[in-house]
Amino acid sequence: MTKSDALMLLGLNRHATKAEIRDAWKRRVKGCHPDVGGSENLTKEVNAAKETLLGERGAVAEFKSSYQGRWRPPPQRPSPPPPPPEPEIGLWDTPTREEEIARQERAESEGRVRWPVRG
Repeated sequence: MTKSDALMLLGLNRHATKAEIRDAWKRRVKGCHPDVGGSENLTKEVNAAKETLLGERGAVAEFKSSYQGRWRPPPQRPSPPPPPPEPEIGLWDTPTREEEIARQERAESEGRVRWPVRG
């Protein structure tokens, strides 16, 4: 799309400022957007006209140009280490009655008394 075609599509003169181009683009897109019953092809043409006149490609380019080369991507944080695996606990890990009595006898002989095992 040539610059003269873009100016005619947006209804601007050749001395239009960036702010006037953006305002004309907003007015034009409001009426021709597919969500309000407009044509998708016309919306693409209006967007192409804006890109032709401003010489930028979308909001990201506008954001980067506003910082005049000072834009830096955010630093990447290192990913946290994976959590340790959970121990597998099953019925075989439950002490039997004999093991519990032996554990209590060891505790009594060492002077550490736990709860009594009922018989």
